[in-house]
Parts: sequence; structure tokens; C-alpha cells
Amino acid sequence: MIARVVSLLLAASAFAAPAHAQFGETPADECFAAAAAAERVHRAPAGLLQAIALVETGRTGPSGWEPWPWTINVDGRSSRFDDPISAMIAAEAAHARGSSVDVGCFQVNLRWHGDNATLAELFDPMGGALYAARYLSELRGGAGSWQRAVGHYHSRDRSRASAYRRRVITAKNSDAIRERRAWSRTTGFEIARTLSED
Repeated sequence: MIARVVSLLLAASAFAAPAHAQFGETPADECFAAAAAAERVHRAPAGLLQAIALVETGRTGPSGWEPWPWTINVDGRSSRFDDPISAMIAAEAAHARGSSVDVGCFQVNLRWHGDNATLAELFDPMGGALYAARYLSELRGGAGSWQRAVGHYHSRDRSRASAYRRRVITAKNSDAIRERRAWSRTTGFEIARTLSED
């Protein structure tokens, strides 16, 4: 267990300091900018991944309703942490106990997706956004539309998927998304261009 905690600390240190300097001034900016970039890379509708981040991790912050990257949900109970290291340690411990654990801006479930991405990748806003956008794109291929894919992102149960889809559509049309749309599109475009050059 100690070796696992040390490896988590080392992985987290790659993006923990400075805590929010990669794409914006705040952790919420990180989620929004990463979502906009991933939407471009995976050709998802503008604002869709940003809305998912708001639905999954939204909280009232200094800029209004905003996502929080260091959020975990353990067996249906959400917790927010001040830093990625604390969030990763808590997520790893819950996952080791066999709990269902969702992590990061986009609340990717470790039980179903943990073999496809590392915990550090999923807590990193860009890593989590790219994973979530790729998964959403795959769901769209099977579902036939972005709207149905959004529902399936949350659940295959028809009523749960429908309720989730409505929440995402409401978030996508919210002031929180509209107010940041120009900034995040520009920043997301710049990030997406950099990613495509690599």
C-alpha cells in the first residue's frame, strides 16, 4: 500500500504544482479548456463535454457554477478535494476496497474504465477530457446520435439516461457555459492544435 501511495504522489506531482497554470487561472478553467480541446479533437458538439463536467462535478465557486477536477464519487457520494494528491489517495483507497469510484472533471468510473487509463490521467483535466470525449464518441457510434450517447455516458437504463441527458442539455444552455464559451473555444482551439501537432 505504501508503494502505491508513493507512486500516486509521484504521478500527481506532474500536474500538482503549479496547481492551475496549464490552461487557465483556476481548476475550473482547466476543466473547461480541456473539455473544449477534447470536443475539437473528437469532433463533439461545442459545449457538450463542458456541460458534462458541470453536471458531474459542478459547484458554486468564485465564477459561479463551475466544474471541479478533484472530485470523486464513491458509491454515490461525492467528495471534493483541494488538491489532486488528496483526491487520488482517497480514490485509490476506495477503489481498493471494491467501491464504485468516479473521478475527475468528467467522473470516469474506475471499475469500468480503470484498465484503459491511469488514475493520474483521469484526474488531469486534459487526460480526463480526452478519455471522456473518446468514450463519448464511441458511444455515439453505437447509439447513432450525440444525444443518445450522452445518456449512455451515464447509464444504459432508459429512464436514467433520459434524466441525465436533460440535465446535460440544461447545463449546455446555461449561463455558466455561455459566459465561458468564447474563452474556452479559443483556448480549446489552441490546445487542440498543439495536440494535433504532436
